[in-house]
Amino acid sequence: MERERKASAQRRDILIAATERAQTSGFHSTTMDQIARGAGLSVGQVYRHFENKDAIIGAVAEARARKVLDPFENHAQGEPVLETLLRDAPSALRQARDSKVAALDLEILAEAERNAVVAQVVHDVETAQLERGVEALAPFRKPGWTDDDLVARVAFLGLILDGLQLRGARGSTAAPAAMERAYRDIIAALFG
Repeated sequence: MERERKASAQRRDILIAATERAQTSGFHSTTMDQIARGAGLSVGQVYRHFENKDAIIGAVAEARARKVLDPFENHAQGEPVLETLLRDAPSALRQARDSKVAALDLEILAEAERNAVVAQVVHDVETAQLERGVEALAPFRKPGWTDDDLVARVAFLGLILDGLQLRGARGSTAAPAAMERAYRDIIAALFG
């Protein structure tokens, strides 16, 4: 039991160190030694948990993916997704404006071009996000909307959040309160 707890803590520390390095230097220029030092471990200890750097990058991408899917997980537990999206607007916008989060997500997308494991994680997240979004937002479907119309609205919501991240990475100067009002208005216009 103690061994499992320690192994879990070491794995978590490795992922935190890899994430921090990716946010500042990118995955490509990050070495296993830097990750090990950041986690307070030896390189050998890192290799006990992960086969190679690609496996670490894949695990970082999976951890980030779980956060991306959180609003839909809350819905699966009975919370109405539209209310969740509106309630969590300030948090979503803060996160989208966080240059470190944006840097990590952009780094994951760049790594997906070089790394088949990460590419699969990104693809799976995109697919799951779209499927869960469609399922969660189906009750707000208006008469006359086709399946494609609903999918397009969910995809558009994703594009808005992705675009906000790009703006955050570049240092958006828009007032946070005004952005929150616009975000809520857009959600209401799409699904309200």
